[in-house]
Amino acid sequence: MSERKKLEKWTVKGSETLFAAPPYLKVRAERVVLPDGREVADFYQIDVSPFVCIFAEDGEGRVLVIRQYKHGARQVSLTFPGGTIDDGEAPLDAAKRELREETGFEAEGWLALGDYVINANQGCGRAHLFIAHGCRQVCAPDSGDLEEMDVTTLERGEILSAAARGEFRLLNQIALYSLATHSDLLVTLAEEVA
Repeated sequence: MSERKKLEKWTVKGSETLFAAPPYLKVRAERVVLPDGREVADFYQIDVSPFVCIFAEDGEGRVLVIRQYKHGARQVSLTFPGGTIDDGEAPLDAAKRELREETGFEAEGWLALGDYVINANQGCGRAHLFIAHGCRQVCAPDSGDLEEMDVTTLERGEILSAAARGEFRLLNQIALYSLATHSDLLVTLAEEVA
């Protein structure tokens, strides 16, 4: 195998907001300079709030899932608990809040699986992924979200079958499932955080 070429970051020389709908969305045109000196005057970026997504297991190894309509996908989808990180809120705190709001559950232990950009070139949000262990219901769900939610638990095999039937319509949900159930990745990615 040949020697790896050193790759360099692009330099952002300026950014102009073209559209803003706080706190949900901002579209910007960045002026960037590539390592070879070429300049791109309008490399578009889409800023949306960062969010958390939680693979939450109860004490018997069942996983909490939510069935709800997701307007971006234009259909009902299975999802894992999660939601937007509030300004100034730490990702783990957001994960704990969202788990409780959406499901009424709290967890005994937490593992962080890292954070990931949704779109490689335009950004479009950063997903902070977690595993929550030993979840138990402490109250009724009260998310205040627009979507109606049906909270249930599934065995891991049932999740895989549901994914094979196309019931998970959001890529970040499949990514979380893959990371949370792939032992080789867990060994290298998981960081106990609480």
